[in-house]
Amino acid sequence: MANSTMNQMDHLVAYYDDLIEYISQKVGSRQIAIEVVQETYLRILQKPEQFNNLNSPIAFLKKVSFNIALDHIKKDQTYYKYFEHPDIEQQDENAIFTEFSQQELMVVKQQFSQLILQRIDKLPETCRDVFLLIQFYGMSQVEVAEQLHMSRMMVIKHLTKALQSFIPVFNEESLH
Repeated sequence: MANSTMNQMDHLVAYYDDLIEYISQKVGSRQIAIEVVQETYLRILQKPEQFNNLNSPIAFLKKVSFNIALDHIKKDQTYYKYFEHPDIEQQDENAIFTEFSQQELMVVKQQFSQLILQRIDKLPETCRDVFLLIQFYGMSQVEVAEQLHMSRMMVIKHLTKALQSFIPVFNEESLH
């Protein structure tokens, strides 16, 4: 059985780097791997009961991530088989701008950014340092541990605490 001292969020944070590396090797793109792992974590957080009582959480995460990566690849192959592919980012941008005016979109982005920055400022110092080094400077958990002279497990605990503080911000109900 999985280590009972580690809760679900601890497992997700602890295996993040490993999953990125695993999926990067499978699909050949770190950016796609990051998107796939984020989608994996979103699915798990939407149905956390599926993650309880696993003998091997990393095996489960790898399987789910790999399946999502395969779906992503199949979807892209099918789409590009039948359609020319104009710049996807441009399409996404156009869809957003038809829904909101540019001014409305700027206001929403500013409000959301302020909310995120306030959450970051409220974090305890070490927790904030760990979060910033991983999320904004792209450092791995091992690199952060070395930089801040702490164990990787402590990095995981601080990152878990930081991420948990953002749950209310990203909770869909709080955005309405």
